[in-house]
Amino acid sequence: MGNAPFHGQSGLTLVEVIVSLVLVGLISLAGLLLVDSLISVQLRVDDRYIDLSDLQRTFEAFELDTQQADPGAISLEPASLVLQTHACGAVGYVEFRLGETGLQRTATQCGGTEMLLGDGASSRIEVIDTVGRNWSVWPANIDDDDVSAQAIELIVNLNDREGRLTGEMRRIVNLPARIER
Repeated sequence: MGNAPFHGQSGLTLVEVIVSLVLVGLISLAGLLLVDSLISVQLRVDDRYIDLSDLQRTFEAFELDTQQADPGAISLEPASLVLQTHACGAVGYVEFRLGETGLQRTATQCGGTEMLLGDGASSRIEVIDTVGRNWSVWPANIDDDDVSAQAIELIVNLNDREGRLTGEMRRIVNLPARIER
């Protein structure tokens, strides 16, 4: 009897195995690229959320301090704004210092310095008088006694950074009415 001739096909040829391995590899690569893309998008969203949170915290602190400031006790230099405020239940001074590392807030009566905006943001502060002029130094040398500080503007420029918030953001806060003593 011997060996009977082989009439049917059983199993896969080498070409079929190689083609199936290539297809599985391509599908796996596509899945890996999709997961990598999703992770990258999530990281950019997280970075933007952090930027937005820092910006919101900065504007809230600036607004709160400015709303409690004595309009007659404002000192603005090119790199620093000092306000006399009633924060933390006591009269004291709050300083916003513009530096190369960002915007710092120091409150003497609350005892502490905090970094409001870090690297990647530049800031400037201007006083707006009752006539509507912007000043980068205050008190200004003005001959008119009727002109006083009406508002303070904080301008934050978020520098170009890939996947992060960019552009110029402004917050103008009106000063409280001056109480004549």
